[in-house]
Amino acid sequence: LKSGPWRELDRSANEWYLEASAVLWGTGKFLLIANSENDYEEKRSIIQRARENNLQQHRFGKEVQRKETLVQAIVHDVIGMLTPIKACFALLSSENLSPKARRCVELGLQQTTRQQMLTQTILDVFSAEMGALDPFTKDPTQAPDVVLCAKAVLEALSPAAATRQMRLQLHPSIAPQRGRKVVGERSRLERVIFNLVENAIRHSPGGTVVTVGMKSEGQSILITVDDEGSYVPQDMVGALFEKLIQHRGRSGRAGLGLYFCRLMVERWGGTIGYSPRPRGGNRFWLRLPRAVVH
Repeated sequence: LKSGPWRELDRSANEWYLEASAVLWGTGKFLLIANSENDYEEKRSIIQRARENNLQQHRFGKEVQRKETLVQAIVHDVIGMLTPIKACFALLSSENLSPKARRCVELGLQQTTRQQMLTQTILDVFSAEMGALDPFTKDPTQAPDVVLCAKAVLEALSPAAATRQMRLQLHPSIAPQRGRKVVGERSRLERVIFNLVENAIRHSPGGTVVTVGMKSEGQSILITVDDEGSYVPQDMVGALFEKLIQHRGRSGRAGLGLYFCRLMVERWGGTIGYSPRPRGGNRFWLRLPRAVVH
């Protein structure tokens, strides 16, 4: 039996950290008293460090929370400012403008829409990491249609592709059919496809083609985005969908686009990945479960 540590003072007022042990050895009974100062100091030091670390963790958490709140407030303000700017460009586009002025308005509307989607992506990434995203549905009557989402994205990005003499297309094998609705949310699924297609445009040479394809795979639908650019470096493949990753040796910017895609697709129960195309170019793909009524 052990008594546990205690502290005593001797006649000279020196502190002693003691611990007693009662031992039965054969027929002998022993009471052992040990000087446990080293053990006591070690335990006290560990407890003190744990308390300090806990306080630091608490302060760090509060600081992160303040910064996240600030970032979200800034993003909300930016989105709020972009909305009237976009409305002004849309209003101007209906006026009788010269070809040059109309082209400027179209570019302004295109870039404003793109910036609006980027800032919303930042907000969604924060929301996803904090588990605060809106719920999604598996009901086919409410679930997004992947073909319609892809068509909307290609139409929105066609001006950006035209400036580089690139062509965007749906794969010729895609035909009207049932069973194209998947688990997810329409606006975010469009942004996922938007990010992948825009990524293909930025990393492909001018005059090439970007193709969006899809096919049924049992209870899932596979969506592919194929380009004719150079392969992603092998040492970067494993980190493509991580936060703030930029390809070395390729044009572009560090960002949240592919990271956002992974967060959304995995949230919906799907998978996302990359593979080089055998005849050159890249394929980014995502596989989402079909939306079914339970």
